Amino acid sequence: MKRVFAVIGFTMALTMLVANLVDAYYIFITVIGLTVIFAVSLFLPYFRNNRPFEICLATVIFACFLFLIYKSYVVSPQLSLAENEADCRFYVIEKLNSSYASNSYLARIQSSSLEKVPENMKLIVYTTSDARLEEYEAYSGHFSFFTQYEKPFESYGKYADGIFISATAGNVTSLDESVYTVFKSVGILKQSIINKLTYIIGNIEGVLSTALITGDTSLLPSSVKAEFTTAGVSHIMAVSGLHLSLITGVLVFALKKLKVNRKISSAVGIVAVFVYMAVVGFSGSVVRAGIMMSVLFIGDLFSRRSDSLNSLGIAVFLMCFNPYAVSDVGMLFSICAVLSLVTLYPLLMKRLPRTYVDPLFKTKKERLRDRFLDLLCVFYASVCISVYCLPVTYMFYSSVCVISPLSNLLVLPLASVCVVLSFLTYFASVVKIDFITIGIAFLTKQADTLLLKEVNMLSSLGNTYFYFDYRYGAVIAGVLLIIACAFLIRRKTAFKIGALLSAALILVCSVSFCISDRDRAKIYVFGENAVFVCYKNINVVWGVDTADEYYSVRSAVNSNGGYIDYLVCDNLLLYSSLLSNDVSVNTLIYNEFNDTILVDASHQSLEIHDYYNIKLCDDFELYYDEGDITLNVKGFDLSSKYKTANAFVGNDKIIDDIGEISIKDEGVCYTIDNDNTYSVRRLNKWQK
Repeated sequence: MKRVFAVIGFTMALTMLVANLVDAYYIFITVIGLTVIFAVSLFLPYFRNNRPFEICLATVIFACFLFLIYKSYVVSPQLSLAENEADCRFYVIEKLNSSYASNSYLARIQSSSLEKVPENMKLIVYTTSDARLEEYEAYSGHFSFFTQYEKPFESYGKYADGIFISATAGNVTSLDESVYTVFKSVGILKQSIINKLTYIIGNIEGVLSTALITGDTSLLPSSVKAEFTTAGVSHIMAVSGLHLSLITGVLVFALKKLKVNRKISSAVGIVAVFVYMAVVGFSGSVVRAGIMMSVLFIGDLFSRRSDSLNSLGIAVFLMCFNPYAVSDVGMLFSICAVLSLVTLYPLLMKRLPRTYVDPLFKTKKERLRDRFLDLLCVFYASVCISVYCLPVTYMFYSSVCVISPLSNLLVLPLASVCVVLSFLTYFASVVKIDFITIGIAFLTKQADTLLLKEVNMLSSLGNTYFYFDYRYGAVIAGVLLIIACAFLIRRKTAFKIGALLSAALILVCSVSFCISDRDRAKIYVFGENAVFVCYKNINVVWGVDTADEYYSVRSAVNSNGGYIDYLVCDNLLLYSSLLSNDVSVNTLIYNEFNDTILVDASHQSLEIHDYYNIKLCDDFELYYDEGDITLNVKGFDLSSKYKTANAFVGNDKIIDDIGEISIKDEGVCYTIDNDNTYSVRRLNKWQK
């Protein structure tokens, strides 16, 4: 059987994906049934000789057993700690950035007064004191355990990282002991990279270089991160195969120039891969890339040629030994991206009119054509990745950047240069050759500056995101079904017909959705209490008080016309004035006058009111009462004052018919239909 590892790897990943979505009871019943089928098939000649069937069935059974064992002996004991308390000895691994608390840490428990607490358990700890805890220092404290996430796909990758429980820690006391682990040395190396690059390069360019090398974006300003997201190139700062291949490529190239033995170079490459994986925290995307690259190096050691699809299958298979790895969005994006480059990209490349010409005899026209074809290859690759990643994008983000292929075409080459130069700057600083370090640092800073300007230019285009709703899930499923049927038929005409049917399905559904949405109202709630309402080409915004709310609302406004009819401000005018300078604002409503409104805010008209009531259209009314807002849209009430409304927003949460939910880390979208009914969708969540 050809590419057996690819079959095993992807079968296991799909099984784990389904297992993460259903109850363990159904998995147990399924695995019993499949085991019986597998046992019976061994005695039937047709199935016994059908190797793909047996391999797939055995892989599914193995994956189900692995998931059940992991859940029973690793996950369930930790989840059972919820609502328990214990005195624990622990040490901090990393300081975290969290919207729940200023002092939050990733930690491991060394010992506990509660017997059922697993030894060396990893968890998130929120301390009640303002004192900063040092990494890899031992502490004692009183822990109150709680579950922060009930489902793997709602954990933002925490389940994939082996974090299933959280705790608040009181009475934290330092034990004046240092804890040594292998990862402490790796952490010191990572901090060394951050310190050297930020010091040598300086300013925001130095912070960008550390983000490109280590994936740590905590020091980057929110405005810069928002620009990368708006431009559709935020993946550049998520360390993946691109970064790993560039850095190991520079290392192997240097060893080759030094005439180091090829097998020694491959061995050094394997060590470098695992060290770099540890530095960036073994994220899903870099682990996938690291395993694939290790397979390539191992093949080189034994003078064997590897197969890309098989290598990807091996990487996926090994990663799925952590059953929750498939809940990490970074891993899913990484796998889909590589799969697109291995399968779809070569088909498109065959269409390019390339002919071999001896470089010595190439004319200027032929060289120009080659450069154009090279750019087209990059564009094809970006399109292929976007297509394959579309289901993952829909499931996790409900939006897609429409200029992403163009952005990647412009940004990726320069970003690759920045990654290489940043690595060389750090390497030169370690070697301590000052004049070389200064020269490379200067080039790195110039490249980073150019990259920031390029991303800023792309983000200024506005209206770059297209937002899905639940209906597009059915469209994507239909397209995938058509493609699957084409693969089963295995004829060229089937692929052509499948492509036409897919395009027709997307076009017809998109047009019909646009027509049906003309009379629909949408209300988005972000951050702590920011609200954006869009109905009949009337846009209303209020409650923009933080940076995260500002960027979320700006993105939503840009995707719905790029203007605001009514911007209602409370006492914090800073982010509202920034928003008014970024998009067109017709009317700004404020409850008191000050000079800041005239200096910083941009608007067509200004109205000062303590109480305000306006009918925006036949079934859209706005009530303003000393900073409190109530909206009535087609019979649906949303209020920051009256808890009897259909949806009450306040104190970082929203209360509606579904229940109470924190909106700090997830938004809510209400869609109000013509018949005075509404549907609710939790943004960035599976729950609809």
